Amino acid sequence: MPSLTPSWIQKLPSLGVGIGFRKALKQKIFTSHTQIDFLEIITEHYAQPSFGQLQELTRLNKIFPLIPHVLGSSLGNASGLNPQYLKEIASVINAIKPLWWSDHIAITSTGNLDIGHLAPLPRTMEMVKIICENISTIKKKIKYPLILENISFTHTLGGELTEEEFIKEIIERSDCGLLLDLMNLYANSQNFHYDPIEFLDRIPIERVVQLHIIGGHWEEGILVDSHSSAPPARVWELLEYVASRTKIKGIIIEWDENLPAFDRILTEVKRAKKILSKQGTLKVSFA
Repeated sequence: MPSLTPSWIQKLPSLGVGIGFRKALKQKIFTSHTQIDFLEIITEHYAQPSFGQLQELTRLNKIFPLIPHVLGSSLGNASGLNPQYLKEIASVINAIKPLWWSDHIAITSTGNLDIGHLAPLPRTMEMVKIICENISTIKKKIKYPLILENISFTHTLGGELTEEEFIKEIIERSDCGLLLDLMNLYANSQNFHYDPIEFLDRIPIERVVQLHIIGGHWEEGILVDSHSSAPPARVWELLEYVASRTKIKGIIIEWDENLPAFDRILTEVKRAKKILSKQGTLKVSFA
């Protein structure tokens, strides 16, 4: 049986379904604002803002609930967080005053070396300790609830924990929520040949706050989470399964490459809203 949902997660309001804010979609987002429940913004885009960026952020924050999404804090960095970087993202997040914000269970830099992408970590209790210490440092600067995202990867670094155990240890010890990226999960399940439903049954599903959904592409036998296509059927099935298991507070459609006509994105938003409206009442099973 799943554990009880932490009280702070229970108290979070449901935002509905939104999209990731991208410059190319800016005008369509504003003109279609009644069909979009909230936006996820890339925090680093406003970390050293120009006057125009400050105006943009202020306007967005007046029209939409905003959820900041951090890309480069490098929670798995054993040497700790970059103080200047933390100061900059804290300034953005604290100015927005979001209901929650998100980061990744990953490493993006080590020492002065920028890896350039979200890289997987050794799944060890020592790494759990490092991440939780870094989160503790963050929470002293940012008081808004933090949720952590599972990443996709093409190689693993081993360790005594399974991926499910690794996620569970981190989010429970740090008292964070989970940003469950269903395309990342689906890609990993395909590339490493496991059942994504069994994965979902082994993580603390009651700590899921938000979901990411989108599609990717196959490249040399590897399913890549490229945010370049509509969510595949299996991702929609996983969404229905999660919605039948716990109360989702928000869903973001992430589209970064091969942007379609905006009406197509809104179609995916509407489909997710329909599923979200039935959450808790769905009876979903998979063979």
